Amino acid sequence: MTTTNENSPLLNEFVNIFVQYQTVHFLKFLYDIELSSAQINILIILNLYQEMSIKELSEFTKTSLPAASQMISRMEKDGYVIKEAVKDPSLHQNKKKILRLSEKGLDVIKKSTEGRQLFFDNMKSIYSQEEYEVTEKAIRIFLEKMKNHTKGLDFNLNK
Repeated sequence: MTTTNENSPLLNEFVNIFVQYQTVHFLKFLYDIELSSAQINILIILNLYQEMSIKELSEFTKTSLPAASQMISRMEKDGYVIKEAVKDPSLHQNKKKILRLSEKGLDVIKKSTEGRQLFFDNMKSIYSQEEYEVTEKAIRIFLEKMKNHTKGLDFNLNK
């Protein structure tokens, strides 16, 4: 059996190639759309957490509340996010603004991840069928192990 140190260079090389490929496609995507990287980050955060308040978002992104509010207002006007007032007994006004992605925002997220699919489509095109099947089997084993290893982990980055 090999030790973790013996496996790390191979996995690191795979991850580095994947991340470089993904980054190039993501940067091309950013160039083609009319959103800033800060706005894309907000879409990614809302996609990850499903919903949050403007205050939570400003704390999460380490921006001032007015700056976050201004950016969200523009993104709402452009149809990327939905701002919804909900009752909150802890507030005197009884309303709290919750942010969620709109269909347009979800579409941007979907398009932003297409680089991953391109990576795997390209990988499939350069392998023989047998090589692809062996690689796919190895990836499935890796994913199964990682899913079991990460069960129960808290991915809340704002703690």
